[in-house]
Amino acid sequence: MGMTMTQKILAAHAGLDSVETGQLILANLDLVLGNDITSPVAIKEFAKLNKDGVFDKDKVTMVMDHFAPNKDIKAAEQCKMCREFCGANDVTHFYDVGEMGIEHALLPEKGLVSAGFCVIGADSHTCTYGAVGAFSTGVGSTDMACGMAIGKAWFKVPSAIRFNLTGKLNKYVSGKDVILHIIGKIGVDGALYKSMEFGGEGLSSLSMDDRLCICNMAIEREMTWLVYPVCSLIFAWGVFAPLIYRGKDGLLLSLGLLSGLILPYLLVLEQWTHTGSWFIPVAFPISVFAVLFIWITYAILTRIKNPWYASSAIIAAGGILSLCTYLAILGLSDFAMFPWGWISFGSALGLALLLLIAGRIRREANNKL
Repeated sequence: MGMTMTQKILAAHAGLDSVETGQLILANLDLVLGNDITSPVAIKEFAKLNKDGVFDKDKVTMVMDHFAPNKDIKAAEQCKMCREFCGANDVTHFYDVGEMGIEHALLPEKGLVSAGFCVIGADSHTCTYGAVGAFSTGVGSTDMACGMAIGKAWFKVPSAIRFNLTGKLNKYVSGKDVILHIIGKIGVDGALYKSMEFGGEGLSSLSMDDRLCICNMAIEREMTWLVYPVCSLIFAWGVFAPLIYRGKDGLLLSLGLLSGLILPYLLVLEQWTHTGSWFIPVAFPISVFAVLFIWITYAILTRIKNPWYASSAIIAAGGILSLCTYLAILGLSDFAMFPWGWISFGSALGLALLLLIAGRIRREANNKL
């Protein structure tokens, strides 16, 4: 059985005569890409591998794409880490201020990607280089670290969808219109874990810019970025409609709807968008404690008339619940997080105590009057 272009490239880089859909292979890499957001994470993981250097100084590249010139101290630290790593490992293709640009436009311009290459990058739009006939895909920062260390990566060979383009583009129509039309045709998950290959006589009317745009936006085929705001707006409207139309009389109904529907809504959203397992480790604890905080706030405001005491109680409850949320996320996931839970807890209790003291002083002053 014949192979797709993607499969031919993967087979060649794995040293195999042929590969099949679903087969796991270890392939040699022609280029490993990182940027100023994803590279620092990869650099930290690379350090754990105890390697003397990168596998090939000419086949690793980092582009300071997003934060150069630096917008703040954190951005400067990110770029500094990349700069020091590339300097220590004598990386040839490091692009900093004065040389950097949009990474996926810069690499083809520099001639770092070519037909038949196998490329990974810690950026989802690494698939751009399909425009020059390469197999290129985005990976996580951990995969990038291993790629820099050994020059190889594991792949599960994908199946492919071939798009035969016919005719030619009309005036004012570009490659972006082509890929948006395709995305509209195949739907949200129409090309999930598949390679998209383009052919047909219509290719001849596409400029290099058109081809780069089409391949760059191939990763947008799932359109998950659009699902979140649209669905969230619909959900929020449905939940808070009683409050909007009935005022205070609809408050309890809105709170009840929010409490009962928020978890099922987030679970359905996770399953529908195929964006990873974020419901249990993140969404579940945040939602539970947020809803609990809303009900506690409602109870405090309806029972405590002194505004100083009420504010103190609400802030204290917020601090306690934020700490509970933080500890729950730590317990349900393997995230290495800044200790924001303890900081918010301490700050909230301190502020709550000050408000309590101020309320007490104010009350005694009023009693004397």
